[in-house]
This record gives sequence, C-alpha cells and structure tokens, in this order.
Amino acid sequence: MDNFEAVIGRLMLAHAKLKAIDPALLSEKRRKERSKRMRELRKAIEDAIALKFGELSEAGKQNAEALDAATTQLLDTLSGMQTAIQIIDAISAGLGAIVNLIGLIKN
Repeated sequence: MDNFEAVIGRLMLAHAKLKAIDPALLSEKRRKERSKRMRELRKAIEDAIALKFGELSEAGKQNAEALDAATTQLLDTLSGMQTAIQIIDAISAGLGAIVNLIGLIKN
C-alpha cells in the first residue's frame, strides 16, 4: 500500500469511527464537535483524492506526450523507409532497362 492509500485509509477509518458513535449518547456540544470533525475528515479525504487524481492526470498527460513523440518518430522512420523503397524501385527499373538494352545490343 503506497502512502496515498495509507493516508486515505486512515482518514476513512477515523471518519467511520466518528460516524459509528451514537449521537444520542453525546451532549449537544459533543454532537456539534463530532459533526465538525466528520466534515473536516470528508474534506481532507476529498482533497487527498483530488491531489492523487491530479498526479494521475499529469502522469497520463506525460505518457500521452511521450506516445506522441514516439509516434512522430515512427512516422518519420516509415517515411524514410518508403523513400528508400522508392529509390530501390527506381534503381531496379533502371537496371532492368540497362539489362534489356544490353540484351538488344548483344543480339
């Protein structure tokens, strides 16, 4: 369990423990304090999750940028290969024409 999960787990456990307390057993002052602490814990949980989501979003963005760069490099490589194939085809056609001419000259 990484630190994020441990923190969220502890916050959720604290919230659950407060929620499990029967409000009827508490004085009015204690009920208000319990309610306030539960709100604070919910806010802390939401903030921690939002922070982690932001980190995940940033990591996803960085991965997408790396993927875009790799895709661009791949497209450049493929373009170079297509150009090489076209050059080989042109040379092959030229050699074929030369072989045909030599064949005509010999006869």
